[in-house]
Amino acid sequence: MSTSLATAERLLGTDQHEQAIATLLAYTHDHPQCQRGLVLQARAFSVAGCPEEARRDYRRARALGPDDPVLRREERALTRELDSRAAECRSLRRIDAFTVKRFLGIGWEGAAYHCRGDDGRQYIVKRFHPHRVTRLNRPVTWFGQSLPAASANLRDLSTALQARPLRVLYRYSPLVDDAGLLYAVHYPFERLYPIRSQLLCQPAFGTRLLQAALSAQAYVLRHTGLVLIDLLPRQFMITGRGEPRFIDYGSTLLRPDDVRVCDAARHVATMMRLVHDVVAPGHSGAFKRTLEAAGDDRDALAAAFELSDALDTAVERWPMLRALRTHAVQGNFEAFVDADLYHTAAARLPSAPVGWHTRREVLRSTLARWCHAMAPARHA
Repeated sequence: MSTSLATAERLLGTDQHEQAIATLLAYTHDHPQCQRGLVLQARAFSVAGCPEEARRDYRRARALGPDDPVLRREERALTRELDSRAAECRSLRRIDAFTVKRFLGIGWEGAAYHCRGDDGRQYIVKRFHPHRVTRLNRPVTWFGQSLPAASANLRDLSTALQARPLRVLYRYSPLVDDAGLLYAVHYPFERLYPIRSQLLCQPAFGTRLLQAALSAQAYVLRHTGLVLIDLLPRQFMITGRGEPRFIDYGSTLLRPDDVRVCDAARHVATMMRLVHDVVAPGHSGAFKRTLEAAGDDRDALAAAFELSDALDTAVERWPMLRALRTHAVQGNFEAFVDADLYHTAAARLPSAPVGWHTRREVLRSTLARWCHAMAPARHA
């Protein structure tokens, strides 16, 4: 067993969970195919109260070797824990000065609610899970690099949006508890709908979504000096008018000198995946697996971008994206923290009016949500 894994086991044995996680993240970063490292990392996340991350690593570990009943049993235990957390989130009726009207959904960082404030107005409140609150408000160490708390980045973007609004980004405000910890964000309510795969097949909407993502990244870089590392279709929803809205306000805001940006280049991979998803909806699975196999190897990532026919098609359709693809293929990932790169591409994309196809998909989403909401009543 390597020295790093032995150190991690010793740290876990003495309840030094955060140090163990930092050690294991560095090890699995360099040895992504080591099943033992992933299992230890999963157990470290589990005892640290991070079941989503733990379950992810258990699945990665199981995919690397023969079916192990012990790993399967531990993963099932985590699934039960996540189900229990979901039930607890659904039962919540009050968040600070907000009365919960409706539970909207749950993710790995928190749960979202449609609320009525004490001022009588309607809001969306995203409340972070308790273990995420701790991690958001505490400086962390990634691969040996000490970084400030993620909550500081959330506050910076909130301050910028209050002064200079951008349509695709909500003017959210943080909620802070008595100890000064940021535990939720809220913004004015707007009825939103998921982006269905049928909607991505429409070139006009694809153009609007790309323009929204590029504008959001340009804004964040220019006004806060931060980078959004997760700009994928699932991070957006649409209004009844067919306008995209970014909804993922959490720990995906990073500084350009963060190792996950300057080394792992996650912001580059997600941006090129977004372009791929828009051009070839329903055919992005192979491209995603190629990027995951490349990991943090810059040469492998650049090769994956170069071999993608969908990215070639994107440049033919939108020549203003040529600079993004050129930098990606050449491995010039430093260019992806330049606000002008995104601003120029967004400004030159053709304006696409909302057509009847988009409105039809919004109507289908409305009906699907209504049927889902009525299902428990029909079976009662």
